[in-house]
Amino acid sequence: MGTYITQDHLLGVMTEDDLIQLTDDGAVGAVDTTVLALCIARAEGEFHSYAARRYSVPVDVTGSATLAETIRGRLVDLAAFYLRSRRPGMPSEVRQRYDDAVRWLRDLADGKITLGSTPDPSASGPGAADVRSGGETRQMTHDKLSGL
Repeated sequence: MGTYITQDHLLGVMTEDDLIQLTDDGAVGAVDTTVLALCIARAEGEFHSYAARRYSVPVDVTGSATLAETIRGRLVDLAAFYLRSRRPGMPSEVRQRYDDAVRWLRDLADGKITLGSTPDPSASGPGAADVRSGGETRQMTHDKLSGL
């Protein structure tokens, strides 16, 4: 379903009845996998938007069970929030877990925490590229502008 998480991962934090209630807009009594996939994709997209500042995405988690679980935990919190936001009455603990996940993502993007691997030097975030000074000679100087 997703690159990092699936329906089974979400069943660790909510019941199947919850998933049905949160996705079944057509009242057919089953999980709407299209709606679920969209919420998972939104969570993974948010993760990528932060992680891409320092790492190549998608992040390869095949070599580290710890890394995979860390990312999955945050993504489950994000996806659960997006699912719950489809209905009125957001539980405060779901909102708090979402806020914590976003704080973690910001820290990741800012380099305050790492994924345990070397950041990708071609990533676009601050500190990821070479610092350059200088540039072209100024075309508009004080002398040229005097008298205007």
